[in-house]
Amino acid sequence: MKMNIPAVEAWRDLEQAISQTDQNRQLTIFILAKGSAYLTSSSSFIDVHDLGVDATPPLDESGRPIYVLKNVTGIDLKVQAVLATQAIAINAVVEARHRIERGDLRHFAFVCAHATHRSVGCAVLLASFVYHKAAIVFSTPRTESAARDKGMIAIT
Repeated sequence: MKMNIPAVEAWRDLEQAISQTDQNRQLTIFILAKGSAYLTSSSSFIDVHDLGVDATPPLDESGRPIYVLKNVTGIDLKVQAVLATQAIAINAVVEARHRIERGDLRHFAFVCAHATHRSVGCAVLLASFVYHKAAIVFSTPRTESAARDKGMIAIT
């Protein structure tokens, strides 16, 4: 994947934000679909669908998509790579970090249409790069299964 200048700048902004972050914060990141009953006016969330984050796969050298959406989730590295090249997605991660730190939050959510690709990918990016001890709560059987297959679900 190649990044354009705005995406590189967004990653620089994230790097700067990380340096001012309590990376050991006890945080739970929820992944929710639009219209979820768990979303209220007081919920702390970012709707990546409304922002225009896109998980559409780019084409490889032979003109084929690098993945088929029905076969992947935001847990897959290829989907995360597509998101990571979009300034809008990284800016969403930076904004999530700002809201969490400003509000001293313990819970935060990413929202998209089906809680499968974009919101999952942004949640994984936030946990991977910013909040290393965060727990992610998947809200669909498909993402729960994908997380289990990747060793992300711990039974305690």
